Amino acid sequence: MSVGDIIRRSAKLFGDETAVVFQEKEITYNELYENSNRIANSLIKMGIGRGDVVSVISLNSPEYIELLFAVTKIGAVINLINVMLSPQDIAYIIGHADAKIIFVEEFFADAVAKVAGSKQRVLIEKGLGKDAETKYSDLLKGSAEDPEVDIYLDDPCTLIYTSGTEALPKGVIASHRNWYATLMSGFYDLEVTKDSRTLLTIPMFHVAGSYLVLCGLMAGAKLFVQQRADLVEAMEYLEKYDVNYLVWPPTLYMALVQMTKGEKTFESVNKLITFGNPFPSYQALLMSAKMFPNGKWMNYYGQTESNPLGLSYGFVEMNEEMAEKFVKNCLGKPHLNVEVRIVDDEDREVAEGEVGELLMRGPSVMMEYYKNPEKTAETLKNGWLHTGDLFRLGEDGLYYFVDRKKDMIKSGGENVPSLEVETAIAMHPKVGACAVIGVPHPYWAEAVVAVVVPKPGEEPSEEEIIGWCKERLAKFKVPKKVIVTGYENIPITPSGKIMKRQLKEKFKDLFAEKA
Repeated sequence: MSVGDIIRRSAKLFGDETAVVFQEKEITYNELYENSNRIANSLIKMGIGRGDVVSVISLNSPEYIELLFAVTKIGAVINLINVMLSPQDIAYIIGHADAKIIFVEEFFADAVAKVAGSKQRVLIEKGLGKDAETKYSDLLKGSAEDPEVDIYLDDPCTLIYTSGTEALPKGVIASHRNWYATLMSGFYDLEVTKDSRTLLTIPMFHVAGSYLVLCGLMAGAKLFVQQRADLVEAMEYLEKYDVNYLVWPPTLYMALVQMTKGEKTFESVNKLITFGNPFPSYQALLMSAKMFPNGKWMNYYGQTESNPLGLSYGFVEMNEEMAEKFVKNCLGKPHLNVEVRIVDDEDREVAEGEVGELLMRGPSVMMEYYKNPEKTAETLKNGWLHTGDLFRLGEDGLYYFVDRKKDMIKSGGENVPSLEVETAIAMHPKVGACAVIGVPHPYWAEAVVAVVVPKPGEEPSEEEIIGWCKERLAKFKVPKKVIVTGYENIPITPSGKIMKRQLKEKFKDLFAEKA
């Protein structure tokens, strides 16, 4: 049950069928298998073996997929690095992970060279003409025979760093066992089959991106790989190849509506997954759903630490009633292999309807945080993954996300879920997006502050937004301050989530003069 074995079995089953389409180039299962073997054997000759960490800094590409199989089939650990991290964070990860070798896409080569120190680098060529001591094409000269290294279920497989609430990223180690538990859910919960024609837009350095790749290729599906989120290219894939499976954050669905003015439909798509932040309003979700008349929708929740299983609602036909559930962040029920509880600060289970922290356990949950036993013990206390996310169990037996525990605003002795305020503001007809944070205040301890991005051509005032909130929220939940700004001032992760920690840092002195 090695992750690297997946491509060997799939090559025997699906052979010369197309596995990956990248920039209109088609790559078969046999080609992926042979290339991954060539890279694997070259790595062995370079001294890379069981337990060694191999870092990858790249956008999505066929080479990335080949590396995922090559590294894991020799018992090494593949470290997937977010290309959007700061140079300081990348330097920290490379050092902390004890990377033996770094594969870097040519576009990032100069930046990585400045922080990689003496570590060996392999250049993934993209036609930019950069020189390197070792190139990816050099490694493709290795033997095409499968190295057939013995690998055990609980051997480390992937190392993915996640920021969380601390300043330094935390390295999540997942085993081959973790990944197989995840893939079983993929076939059952996500309904991935050989007939799936999936558009891979989310980055492979995100655990969900690698999940889609492994699940799709294990099933014999066809992957249409985008280097990065590009809606013009996405539409070309949708129309030319009858793509039927999308996994996007709400921002991409809404951007497609805006780009097409909601006048195009994509009838081939029958499965759509949304994750991360909820749609700002049920109208926005219904407008997105209108583009996919044959589509069924899923609302998904998971974490890097759970690799990334958790909860989901779907696949369901979208209507007003269902759209309201999705906007209220109804996440449905636990995935296959996942057990959940909602508890208070003492890990005591709370009653139905009460808000508490979601705990998860199951065979997909991470092995540990790399070289961080204290944080591992805290997060996996009593055998349960403590997610840091607040949920409630509804009367309908479904689980509803309330807020990140760290994003719950403590204002004047009251708890204010930032998500509830965001949902209310997002319903305003002039608002395109918003983020609500708690900012230090001399009287309230934390003041509720809304950062609002208007829809194109609109100019909502602070008074207008506050008045809107007063009609819809309890008095203590109404923002004390509204900041109207542009999208460029809202920090977003590659998976589409708003980085509230950065917003809090930016506005931490907003009320300092009143102290």
